[in-house]
Amino acid sequence: MAERLEIRVFGHRWISEFLVKGYNVYEIKVINTSGRGEERRIERRYSSLEWLDRLLQRNYPGCHIPVLPEKSVILKMNLDDDELQRRGEKIEYYLNSVVHHPILQESQELAQYLSQNFQ
Repeated sequence: MAERLEIRVFGHRWISEFLVKGYNVYEIKVINTSGRGEERRIERRYSSLEWLDRLLQRNYPGCHIPVLPEKSVILKMNLDDDELQRRGEKIEYYLNSVVHHPILQESQELAQYLSQNFQ
């Protein structure tokens, strides 16, 4: 029996690089609901979600894959908490759609994205 997963995006944080550069990461909880409810926490940048989406679109052309939430063109550091929370909710919807899809849930691309060792 395959794992049944639920995804929760429960936060975000800004990671600074140098003085003015940086990026947001989303804090994601991956819950295995088919067993004892084991969970793990991962952090992902929006760009890694774009990576996953690109591979799924290319490797599974017949599968319905939801549209990614738009990436803001505003300077990332200036995104307010409400906007980041709304994007996090859309990311959660996207990821749950993928982990519940009968074909995509078994994909190596998804397994890699959700792994602790993803880079």
